[in-house]
Amino acid sequence: MKKYFILLSAAVLLLCSCSCAKKEAEITIITQNVRQSGDSSDPDVLYRSEGLIALIEKYQPDVMGVQEYTPGWHLMMEPFYEESSYEIAMQYRSSASQEATGIIYNADRLELLYEEYFWLSDTPHEESKSWDDEFARIVTRCDFKDKKTGVNFTHLNTHYGLTFKSQENAGAQIYRYIKENLMGKAVFLTGDINCDVGSGGYINTTAEDLLVDSFLLADSFGETTGTFNGFTGEAGSAVIDYVFLTPEKILPSYYSVLTDQPDGVIISDHFAVMAKCTVKK
Repeated sequence: MKKYFILLSAAVLLLCSCSCAKKEAEITIITQNVRQSGDSSDPDVLYRSEGLIALIEKYQPDVMGVQEYTPGWHLMMEPFYEESSYEIAMQYRSSASQEATGIIYNADRLELLYEEYFWLSDTPHEESKSWDDEFARIVTRCDFKDKKTGVNFTHLNTHYGLTFKSQENAGAQIYRYIKENLMGKAVFLTGDINCDVGSGGYINTTAEDLLVDSFLLADSFGETTGTFNGFTGEAGSAVIDYVFLTPEKILPSYYSVLTDQPDGVIISDHFAVMAKCTVKK
């Protein structure tokens, strides 16, 4: 009888340890500005979309934020979504300027629980320009549940404007949105914020360390070059693409700028950024 209770206790401890092990999820996240194309028949997008697909197939991200995703891009990517486990959540920023900050995700791994779209402006719930910037700027929000572990997280993906005012206000709006709606939760923010470390937009985005640049917390690194390449395929000095995260819930283990050029194809005038992270339940 004593032996039976010892074995039973050991089994309970094993089950508990397995349960505890499932309280974290290993998530690979990528951000990529794909550079818009205004024409769905643009042959350039055909080749560049093949490069993007090759990038996804190589690194197998669980979730990926894309910016400047136009109808031309979507037309080229649709067969990939139909044939793979990846899906996309997206809405164009305006009827006059059809660019999306879409979120591509592995539907075999992640369950989409909630999606929302809002604008970087003083009227975030309606299509509107981003302060003094020329264009409307939209944010895509997706809440996911990891099917393997039950861990939930939120992914925000966006593209800031080109003016200092729009960047600073956008950063402040993202900070407020998280503080008012997502405090204490695991949150990723990906995007092309069009400004470097130390700029007003970056400082406002990372106010009070509510969000932190994954580069600053990663344990190991791949490439750490600039992210804007100007279609040269060579890294510049500007880092304007980021994976931010809430540090109390997400710990990055690896960070890299992806300089891949599959079959010689330069995917975009931006390089992608990838972070491998542990998301706590």
